[in-house]
Amino acid sequence: MKSEPGAVLASDWLLDIVRGWPAQAEVTVAGIHFVQEDSPDEIGRAIAGWMEALG
Repeated sequence: MKSEPGAVLASDWLLDIVRGWPAQAEVTVAGIHFVQEDSPDEIGRAIAGWMEALG
């Protein structure tokens, strides 16, 4: 998960490493520091969609 404006995965080289992990989806949500508190509904929907896609 990526947040805008976010700072944890801000570097391109780190994003490239993480994007190479299997069985994942990238979603961008609003958030600054405590992303789970800034966008809880969006995160929940993204996780539910990801789990459905796994089958």
